[in-house]
Amino acid sequence: MTLRTHELDPPEDGESDAMLTESDVESPRAAVQTRTQRTRRSRIAFKSAGWSGSVETASALVVAFGAWLVVGAATRYPRWWELTLTIGVPILALLMLIVVQHTQRHANLATHLKLDELIRASDLATNHMITVEDASGPDLARIHAEFVETTDFAPPAPRTDEPAV
Repeated sequence: MTLRTHELDPPEDGESDAMLTESDVESPRAAVQTRTQRTRRSRIAFKSAGWSGSVETASALVVAFGAWLVVGAATRYPRWWELTLTIGVPILALLMLIVVQHTQRHANLATHLKLDELIRASDLATNHMITVEDASGPDLARIHAEFVETTDFAPPAPRTDEPAV
């Protein structure tokens, strides 16, 4: 059985519709190996996201900017000097945006899967909420209105001007 990334992913040929359980994994080591299998691009994105947020990287950027200014002053600010920043920075920003979005998407999916597991484990929760993130805007508004209608609101506590003892 392969580990699917989301509840909505269709099962592959010969795969049951059930999610991976502890009994499906032969040993704890196999479970760790299953969890840690990522694509090469994903591993690179995670490493570069961690690297880009470090103090060392920020320091290196300050030093590189200082060196860029010194080179500009030494060469009397030619056109190629200006283009290195005006072209290089947007390209670098775009690459970092892609890396950050990848890591955010991965973390968001992991959070959704954890919440899905909690919903499945709760006897009082409805399993229909497991896939609510895939609902359309009007459907989300309707579901929200239903929850507001069925929620028992506690009356507001009486306000007193006296300090609590």
